[in-house]
Amino acid sequence: MGEVTISYTYRVLVQRHGHTLHLDLAQTTKDFRAEVWYGDCDIRRMNVLDYLSGPRQPRHRHLGASDPSPSVEVAYEGWTFRRAG
Repeated sequence: MGEVTISYTYRVLVQRHGHTLHLDLAQTTKDFRAEVWYGDCDIRRMNVLDYLSGPRQPRHRHLGASDPSPSVEVAYEGWTFRRAG
């Protein structure tokens, strides 16, 4: 059997004045959770790019700028693998 090469292009559209939270874990992790609060600043929306890999989709929760405590949360229950994205 010969050598096989797989490649792909990942494209994303982001707002000109948008903000992005990029998550790429460096080690295998169990029950991961990250939360970022962005109150008291000029951020209207926080986008999330997660490279978490496992049998389920990560859970995302957004509380917008109009909320008293604007934040974004990313959580993954169970084991997620390192740099699998």
